[in-house]
Amino acid sequence: MKHIAIEGNIGSGKTTLSQFLVEALGGRPMLEEFEQNPLLPLFYADRRKHALSLEIAFMAQRFLQWSHHTTQTDLFSDYLISDYHYEKSRVFAGLNLEETEFALFDRLFVSLQNHLRPPDLLIFVRRPIAVLQENIVLRGRTYESQIERDYLERIDLNLSAWLTQARPKKLLRLEPGKQKFEEMPSLIAKIADFVHDPHNSFVTLS
Repeated sequence: MKHIAIEGNIGSGKTTLSQFLVEALGGRPMLEEFEQNPLLPLFYADRRKHALSLEIAFMAQRFLQWSHHTTQTDLFSDYLISDYHYEKSRVFAGLNLEETEFALFDRLFVSLQNHLRPPDLLIFVRRPIAVLQENIVLRGRTYESQIERDYLERIDLNLSAWLTQARPKKLLRLEPGKQKFEEMPSLIAKIADFVHDPHNSFVTLS
């Protein structure tokens, strides 16, 4: 079973896209369980106080979920589709932790990373910051109302830097602007074509 991971900033539409691709490809979903983490609202209220505990909790949660799903076989699905890449743990830790905290975190991350299989395809979604802010407001999660533009900009920079070093097996960049994925059936079809074509390796679609 091939694994497709979707990554991007907060509010970029990763989960929505993964759900459309599950339907288009007949895949099995692996969705991040962030809403089950009680530390997340506390973190947005006081990032400095709760950053280390939150990042370690997310890393452990992602590792366990990734390990469980990627080692399973499925006779009815050719694709496992996740709305995150496990390396986002390191990206966000680098953004939120102080130097000594990150050094501790990174040692743990590297030891766990060695047990994980990277995805066969990475889909990277990038949208303008103003669009991300609109999407965050529209989905109405109370704790996300405290996210500042500056924080989204720093996430964007960190994700872009990570992407230049990630060297995925196969990469698809999406730049849909303000359009929502539910308004772009032709884009979903193009993504499905890209997934099925063994000769494609790096493409940007908008």
